[in-house]
Amino acid sequence: VLTRSEGKRPPALDSILARYNPDAVVFHCGLEPGTLVRPDGEAVASRSLQGFAVYAFSGIARPDRFEADLTRLGMRLVGARRFPDHHRFRRGDLAAVSRAARERRADVLLTTEKDLVRLADRPEGGPPLYALSIRVTFPPGPGLPAFILDRLAARRGSGRPRVTS
Repeated sequence: VLTRSEGKRPPALDSILARYNPDAVVFHCGLEPGTLVRPDGEAVASRSLQGFAVYAFSGIARPDRFEADLTRLGMRLVGARRFPDHHRFRRGDLAAVSRAARERRADVLLTTEKDLVRLADRPEGGPPLYALSIRVTFPPGPGLPAFILDRLAARRGSGRPRVTS
């Protein structure tokens, strides 16, 4: 499954597939900003923070995409702290983020949903914390769900044991 590919396969992927798995099926999907999530799990419409001053922090591979999403949603990005991908947030990290947000007069602290679940503590003394969720979208048509269902039906018909949950 290729994300943010706009329906095109990168030439490097084509050469790898041709060499190792020419029959591989490739699907494309988009990633779009979803709702905002509070630490207690309550979802809030992203439009509710339009015009707000936001201080973003993240520990993801492409923080520029996250920050661009916030701007596209109408939030004013007043600062950002980028940690390495898969960063384990510590109390000192969160204190520094809260301090920077206050210095920049941010109304809100914003992180990714991926990072929110890795926070051992909540930032103290700073603005309220929200996380941006991401929705996966597939082009219209049978696509990936039909592919999976076909494979499951074929497996069930092959006499192999059925897996139930």
